[in-house]
Amino acid sequence: MALYDRVTQPKKASELDKLDHLHRRATIRLFSCSALFPFDLFPDSLVIDHNKVDIVYRNFFGHNHTVSLPIERLNYVGVNSVLFLSTLRFETKGLEQNPEPLTMLPTHAAQYAKNLIFGLMAAEKNGIDLSHLSRDDILDKLVEIGRVE
Repeated sequence: MALYDRVTQPKKASELDKLDHLHRRATIRLFSCSALFPFDLFPDSLVIDHNKVDIVYRNFFGHNHTVSLPIERLNYVGVNSVLFLSTLRFETKGLEQNPEPLTMLPTHAAQYAKNLIFGLMAAEKNGIDLSHLSRDDILDKLVEIGRVE
């Protein structure tokens, strides 16, 4: 039994390191925003982390529906703006249909989210692992990369 424990101990540590790495990557919120309240009575929201985009649709008090889009499934993100309000649209690959657009977002937040998502898409495409870097180190670079993309 002791030999078995010595053989499996390094494997358990390696798997635990992988799990810690995945947990660290999944729990760091890079950006979030919501629709503006007076224009949307039940404001939808957007949450972006390293590996996915969560869209939370709210229809009534206490009722919401969340759509999670993995970064590797995103094909395009577009912003339509009118004055200070914008709509954020997503095109996905491999999914049956695209999610409903997020409306009534502040224009600066929608543009920032679009650029950040494009930066994350570029990092994913180039195989860059961002989970070992701090949020502050990567945020500005990702937004700038997304702006250029």
